[in-house]
Amino acid sequence: MRIAKFTTKDECYQKALALRDAYLRIPLDLSLADEDLTDEGDQLHYGLFEGGQLVACVTLMPIGSTKAKLKQMVVEQSRQGQGLGRELIEEMERLAKKEGIDRIEMAARCEAIGFYRNLGYSAEGDVFTEVGIDHMKMSKGI
Repeated sequence: MRIAKFTTKDECYQKALALRDAYLRIPLDLSLADEDLTDEGDQLHYGLFEGGQLVACVTLMPIGSTKAKLKQMVVEQSRQGQGLGRELIEEMERLAKKEGIDRIEMAARCEAIGFYRNLGYSAEGDVFTEVGIDHMKMSKGI
């Protein structure tokens, strides 16, 4: 198992889009095909690979020079509950820190708040609705 950064030009980016669409968009009757992904070339993409296959991914969108927004965290459904998400987030934080990022923010789905709290993220403010489901702002200094 390895965790690596990739770009929108890498072959695995299409697999990441497929994972994100299958688990984060289609269940909400949405599709990544309907979204403008042109800015993703400027974002940081990280994946967890097992046997050469992408099984989890996450995206960081830089906000200024030292802050980023975590977006689109997903672990293949058959692999959930095995600690892969934790591994990916911890390594992503380490790699992001090397790139000068010292704070990560996100709009976490309410069902994932416990996962992120266990990784040291703090909830801020009130619950809000985004893409039809409840979220909460969370952040962490890294």
